[in-house]
Formats: sequence, structure tokens, C-alpha cells
Amino acid sequence: MNLLSQVSFWVGCGILAFGSIVFGLGAWNAKRQSWEEFYIVHFTVTTVAACAYLAMAMGQGEITLQNTDLAAEGVRHIYWARYCDWIVTTPLILFSICRLSKVRGTMIAGIIMSDVLMIITGAIAAFSFAPERYVWYIVSCMFEVAIFVILLGAVRTSAMRQHYDVKNLFNLVFTVFSIYFWAYPIVWILGQKGVGLYGTGVESLLIMLLDITAKVFYGFLLLRDRETLQRMGQLSSVPNSGSGVGNYR
Repeated sequence: MNLLSQVSFWVGCGILAFGSIVFGLGAWNAKRQSWEEFYIVHFTVTTVAACAYLAMAMGQGEITLQNTDLAAEGVRHIYWARYCDWIVTTPLILFSICRLSKVRGTMIAGIIMSDVLMIITGAIAAFSFAPERYVWYIVSCMFEVAIFVILLGAVRTSAMRQHYDVKNLFNLVFTVFSIYFWAYPIVWILGQKGVGLYGTGVESLLIMLLDITAKVFYGFLLLRDRETLQRMGQLSSVPNSGSGVGNYR
């Protein structure tokens, strides 16, 4: 393991553990059920991710394969602990978005199933050699597209029926989610498992930054205005500067 990878894993473990403590204390002290639900979800996300980073920092959770094609290094470092992390944490992150929008359960099930298949096929791609590796990568990306079709369709439609404050919060967290969620496959294909533009150390650093954004920053962003979470399920309303009565539609 090179130095940059090891430093990235230890830094990631520390920040994720800090997030886990904050979310855990938030769940313990939550005054309302809606706060508690989101705190527990993001406590679980950061705790699982911190354990995966701890394993990788200690040199565990890794398999090394010889490259048979062009890449940045002579070997490929496959961190299977990372995929164990993602197959647990990404469905929970998606669940928190769906929970905020109050979308129906069938749509949540569809998104989670697509997400699990996206992670599984992405892991198969990581362990495969070219050209099969790129076939599985494309399949994984297709499941990611399916996730966004549901998010932009049924989930967003449901969110837009919510209270004005909930709609604003949904739009904010969804924008952040979209940026980092699509950044993952770009980092993957440009790294040592893809075209080899950069090596394992840089890839580990970039993925660590994405994981911190996805699991710590995103959770803080969602829970920064806890009063808004209390308005989930209320009718859509827009502030009225005239009569003081909200406009409902």
C-alpha cells in the first residue's frame, strides 16, 4: 500500500468516525421521531463506512490482481471492503432522500434494488479484465441511470407536493447528491481499474473525498434544519407576503 492511500484511509476513517459520533449523539438526544429516524440512518452510514476505512487503513479488505492491459500500475488494487461499505450505505442514503420526499414504498424498493445491482455489477467490473471489465462498468452505469430516472420522476414529483421548506431542502440535498453520485463512476473509469490516468493513491484520495461528502457533509446538510423535517407530509405551500395565509395547491 502506498503512502497516499494509507493516509487517505486513516483520514477518511477519522472523519467518518467523527460523523458517526455526531449522528449517534443526535439520535440519542433527538426530541422528535422524524429527527431520530434521519440521525439513525446517517449514524449507520458513517459507522459502516468508518469500519471499512479502518480495515483498509490496516491493510485488510484488499486483493491485488496483475494487469493484463494498459493501466497506471503493473497491478490493480481491488478494495473489496469499499464495495461492502457501498452496498450497505448507498441504499440508506437513497432511503433518506426518498423518506424526505414521502414517495410511495414501491418506488423506494425499485431504487434500492437498482442501487444494489449497481454496486454488485461495479464490483464485478473491478474484478474483471478488459474487455469484460468495461461491459460490466456500462451495466453498472445503466443501473445508476435507472436510479436517477426514478429520482427525477416519482421521487421529485412527490417532493414537490411537500411543504415549501421541505421542497427547498429536497432540492438542495438532491443537487449535492447528484454531483457526488455521478462523480464516483468518473473517478472509477479514470483510475487504475479503468484507463489508468492516475494510480491507486490518487484514486484512494478522490474516493475518500467523495465518501466524506456523501456520508458526512450530506448528512449534516440534511439535518442542519431539523424543524423542516417536521413538515414532511404537509401540503405544498408558498410564503405569502400579503394576507399572511399560505397559498395551497
